[in-house]
Amino acid sequence: MEFDDAQIEDLDAIIALRRRAFEKITPSHYSPAEVENLLNDYDRAQFSKMIRDRRLFCYKKGTKLYGTAGWEGSAIRHVYVDPDQFGVGIGSNLIEHTILDFKKRTGCERMTAGVIIYARGFYEKSGFNVVAKKKAWDGSEFYEMSRPLK
Repeated sequence: MEFDDAQIEDLDAIIALRRRAFEKITPSHYSPAEVENLLNDYDRAQFSKMIRDRRLFCYKKGTKLYGTAGWEGSAIRHVYVDPDQFGVGIGSNLIEHTILDFKKRTGCERMTAGVIIYARGFYEKSGFNVVAKKKAWDGSEFYEMSRPLK
């Protein structure tokens, strides 16, 4: 699988992908109010900065976007996969690509993640360990996770 740096013209597709992924899975794990907060709790400026800094990556086939992942500070961020493509390796390969870029550019030996409840197992398969279960500003729960980098 090959990944590209996200481009500013990908921004609307990235946000739409994020929404599709959350709409597919979050209703079975969170209250309707929490789902609404998750759907609307994003910052276009943050995405734009990550794109400008070449810290957000995409997996595309042709012009269709199937996955994204990136990093900010020491945290992996914005790991989204098209719900119709769950289970084919896009997310785990994006995580590995992101970790390699992070380690190469920063030299850090640990990466963190704030993980939505239903994604815990996915992150554990990618080598992350639970540090703590926390509550977000809206009362929804998430896991703080960490992974040592080799």
